Amino acid sequence: MQSITLTRKELYELIWSKPITKVAKDFDVSDVWIGKLCRDADIPRPPVGYWQKVAAGKIPRKTPLPTAKLLARDIIYVKSTTHYGRSHRSDQSDEELVRAPEPSPPFFEETIEEFRDRIARSIKPISIPKDLKEIHAVTARLLREDKKRLKENAGDIWPWWRRQPLYQSKEGRKVLIALNCLFVRWSELGARPRVSNGRDLTISIEFSGSHVPLTFQAIPDGVKEVKSPSGGSPKYEFAWAYNSPQTDFRKSSSYRTYRDITGSLLRELIIDSVVIAEERVRGSAKWAYEFELRSKAEAADRIEQRRLAEIEQRRLEAEQLSASRIEKVDETLKLFDKAEKIRSLIAAFDKAYADGEGVTQAYLRWRQWAEEYANSLDPRGWSASDIESWAQDFRL
Repeated sequence: MQSITLTRKELYELIWSKPITKVAKDFDVSDVWIGKLCRDADIPRPPVGYWQKVAAGKIPRKTPLPTAKLLARDIIYVKSTTHYGRSHRSDQSDEELVRAPEPSPPFFEETIEEFRDRIARSIKPISIPKDLKEIHAVTARLLREDKKRLKENAGDIWPWWRRQPLYQSKEGRKVLIALNCLFVRWSELGARPRVSNGRDLTISIEFSGSHVPLTFQAIPDGVKEVKSPSGGSPKYEFAWAYNSPQTDFRKSSSYRTYRDITGSLLRELIIDSVVIAEERVRGSAKWAYEFELRSKAEAADRIEQRRLAEIEQRRLEAEQLSASRIEKVDETLKLFDKAEKIRSLIAAFDKAYADGEGVTQAYLRWRQWAEEYANSLDPRGWSASDIESWAQDFRL
């Protein structure tokens, strides 16, 4: 199956024309996936009981399609088998892959620089409050986790198991307020801030299925060797990467430090995140296109290899058949020669007995056996059915 794309309005009309389970079946995907596409594109879905009212002959009111948020794409990707690898396309033969239409290369109306400029014009200035206001759900979770860490440090817990709170100091509190500003603004734009489960929380921003990880925190007292692009002693560090026991976000190419957190800084991070997500989408589209081309080329190559292998196999079989025919004729001629030699031997023995004493019974018995044996070997004595069976082995 080729990639399927719909406009935001087309998916909206589909969702309101039939139950989501039927829409999902039409595209051979799950209704959960269709629901996710609707959430990402900010498309309202029929409420519970809507289709029962339709079945009863009623005409319930449709929720209008709202104006798309900044990050809600008008072109919606529904399904593609291109990025799952050949194991997920086992229902397609190489011949089907080769016959499939040539994929269209991804096209973007804007360069990434033009995209950045447009996004920058759309992102409003950010004002950082002195304290937490309009606490985002992700911020609330970070606060709950920080309180757990405080209890761990105050309780009777092994030192190696303790985790230091991140948002209790003055600098840490400022980071939390800044993160909350970012979470709220991302949500307004249509992205979804996320926080992982487990002891070591990681934060990421989801842009229509693309996750951009981030770490933003006050510089711990134990970290001394950091660099600040603006000079002076930095207080905050940031990277588009996870900070976890398995990874060191300070080794990321995006790692940077700041002396202060400002509204203009947060606005730049918002713009940066949107551009990073767009670059990933474009990279994924390019990879899918190249994968499709590569799959067709590889399928064509496999077909050609099989064709050449079949030609070689037929050549070898022809050589083997020719050799077997010659061998069969040679074996038959050897039988003929052997029969003639036996007859010549009989003639020589007969002459010896004619020149000497009379023929004995022993010789007569041998002579009779030798003639019968020569006749059994001689192909000239074969019946028509024997010759037919022999000729069929030549497969002419």
